[in-house]
Amino acid sequence: MTFDVAKIRIFEPLIIIYLYYMLRIIGFLILTGFLGAFLSCDNELNVNDDWQEVPVVYGLLDPQQNEHVIKITKAFLGEGNALHMAQIPDSSFYGDELVAELVEVTPGGNWNRRWTLDTFWIHNKEEGVFYGGDQMLYRTQANLLMDHSYRLLLHNTKTGLRATAVTSMIEPIEITRPRGGQRFFSFTSLAETQAEFRTSPNGRIYQLIIRFHFAEVKQNSTDTVHRYIDWQFPNRKASFLTGNETVTYSFPGVGFYGNVQARLQPDPDIIRVPGNVEFIAYAGGDELSTYIDITSPHTSIVQERPQYSNISNGVGIFSSRTSASRVCQLTPASIDSLVNGSRTWNLGFVFP
Repeated sequence: MTFDVAKIRIFEPLIIIYLYYMLRIIGFLILTGFLGAFLSCDNELNVNDDWQEVPVVYGLLDPQQNEHVIKITKAFLGEGNALHMAQIPDSSFYGDELVAELVEVTPGGNWNRRWTLDTFWIHNKEEGVFYGGDQMLYRTQANLLMDHSYRLLLHNTKTGLRATAVTSMIEPIEITRPRGGQRFFSFTSLAETQAEFRTSPNGRIYQLIIRFHFAEVKQNSTDTVHRYIDWQFPNRKASFLTGNETVTYSFPGVGFYGNVQARLQPDPDIIRVPGNVEFIAYAGGDELSTYIDITSPHTSIVQERPQYSNISNGVGIFSSRTSASRVCQLTPASIDSLVNGSRTWNLGFVFP
């Protein structure tokens, strides 16, 4: 079975949880060290509390996908340099002692189907504060039902610890602009252009991405690489979880070319052939929305912020997501602006 490693990027928000524990340790060490030097006290102080097992979970279920991946690790506390401990795999990973299950819950509250998650490894995580070699994740194959909720059950067979979380599924998003069946989309207008969709039941946070597909062909060669670049728009929130609200994104059409210019570099050895544009609407659950609000960077002088987790007897986030897309071709005028326009003329685009 193959697995798209690019999807693992969704687990990067775990670093926020890890850093909370790491910085709490480091900050306390600095404070006690300063007080010890200032007071010239000979008394010894153990800054580490008794070890407490804390599972760390990050998982987003998507009812449109058949394979579901969850990252489950553990918070750590120990003697020595927290930065060094973070580089040790055993500090963060569970072994065979952890049993992870996904349980289907009917609208009436009854437990229905049940899946035991298998472990697998990825081998190309980028180096960083935390261990950057092989990474263990958990996954299962399951066709999830829109009107059911799903409960994650964790059980450490050695320590007896149990943790749990539950999430509802988000129903499909309806894209209303571009319209269904619309073949072409133009980015040549200086006036505001719009993309629009309707919210879904159980969806709270939404985002639009316009994805531009193109091919790169090396000069005097038939080697072709298919690529895309994304034009990302700010998150929007639904006022209610019942769905059917209209979310409208307005943007200058010519902004498309500014995004292309910012994301590509001129290369005289490459010819670029424009492809389709894809309008992708993403939706996330209420728990994910709250988690993003609390963990996002902010500019307030009050740096202390509340913790948020919907993991009972653990920390992290277990929620749901979904997406919808609509594909259009660029109008001939839009392609002409891409090939000859003042912002993108030197990027090697040609007419298809």
